[in-house]
Amino acid sequence: MWRKSAESLGKRAEILVWIDEDEPQMEAYLNHGLGEHVKIYIKPRVGYLNFHIMVNFLCEQASGDWFLLWNDDAVMETDDWCEKIERIDSKIPRVINFYAPENFNHNLFPIISRSMYKAMGHYSQANHCDSWVQDIANKLRIHVPLFGIKARHIRDEIEDDTKGQTQSVYSVSSPAYHNEEMKTKRDLDALKIYKHIFGDKCT
Repeated sequence: MWRKSAESLGKRAEILVWIDEDEPQMEAYLNHGLGEHVKIYIKPRVGYLNFHIMVNFLCEQASGDWFLLWNDDAVMETDDWCEKIERIDSKIPRVINFYAPENFNHNLFPIISRSMYKAMGHYSQANHCDSWVQDIANKLRIHVPLFGIKARHIRDEIEDDTKGQTQSVYSVSSPAYHNEEMKTKRDLDALKIYKHIFGDKCT
């Protein structure tokens, strides 16, 4: 499935892939033959509870101006999606919502600008990475809808160990995401972005 997902993104995108070092199909990943734009990183397994560790690491390796949070159980259905994103100024902290542009509380595949990433110093501090940047963007009103890009999430069509492990973590990670400590961390990230936009003229 991951090959179909990667291929759907096209060759203009830099695709960074974290592979658990105990992956039984390691050889297939290493010999993917998809091109140099697909970069493989073999790392210790962190599990879904520490998914943000994976995402933050991959962001550190990225060279582009936009960071797309993507899953290997998704397929991009718009060929020129990169061109549509590149028309937007990445120097301004913002989060793009193309998946459900009419609903700012359902941004499954958020794209954040490099300037937002640099302001925070990471992508997320919790494993619910999509919610992290979505909620901060809503708070700061920097959540931008983008129509004309379609992606299909086929998670419901797949039954595998990864899906089972992910769902088993929700009962722990969802309450933790909403606790006071995490709320404070999101507020601090929002403040960093605000200062990046307006300087120290914060009230």
